[in-house]
Amino acid sequence: MPHVSRFTFHVSRFTFHLSHLFSRVNAKRRLPRHWRIYYIGFTNVLVSSSIVSSTLGLLIKTRLGSVIQFGRISVKVASLTGILLSLRWCLSFFFAPILGHQADGLGRRFVLLPGLLVGVIALSVLATQDGFLWVGIAAILTAISSAAVSVSLDAAIADVASAGKRGKTIGIYTTFLDVGSAMGPFVSYLVSALIGARLGLERMYWAGVFLLMLGILASLGIKGVPDESI
Repeated sequence: MPHVSRFTFHVSRFTFHLSHLFSRVNAKRRLPRHWRIYYIGFTNVLVSSSIVSSTLGLLIKTRLGSVIQFGRISVKVASLTGILLSLRWCLSFFFAPILGHQADGLGRRFVLLPGLLVGVIALSVLATQDGFLWVGIAAILTAISSAAVSVSLDAAIADVASAGKRGKTIGIYTTFLDVGSAMGPFVSYLVSALIGARLGLERMYWAGVFLLMLGILASLGIKGVPDESI
């Protein structure tokens, strides 16, 4: 369809220019630390939290059907999705204090970078694997990844904010998180409606991999020193 081709073309151009921009900026080290944190926080919430949570039910239904058989037990997609989403939140609740303690002891990037890498791996699994076991493991890993990135960024944004502007800086950071959270369901189902659920979800997860990899590049410039340019 013509509109799908135009949409794909514009997305490709956007991702190319974004990648080129980050490679140039990262090489010159000119991107302020707080903007790196804004970007990673936005991407983490958009991809690992919002997109995965909002599309998990559609993903299971598209690839495995409306009813999943576990031996003699039949479980509907809605129930299974609810269980996985609850498990994601419980794991985030459990791991967040542990990961936060590690971020204080080892440093923000020692928690942030592994968290982003786990997110890349988990989204790659969601994009390529059909089995329920793989989908379930990947969904759980994205929750742990999101928790690791969130706690390290929450601490880092306070670290880099200059004195007297912490409220403003954290307010902007929170706004980026809210925008990422709001965009996830809209973008996911828009793409799925344009090019079909199976292909749309696959493309969205690969796009998430790309954005998280840019986040890894952006994280290399984050240090716990106040950024007076804020």
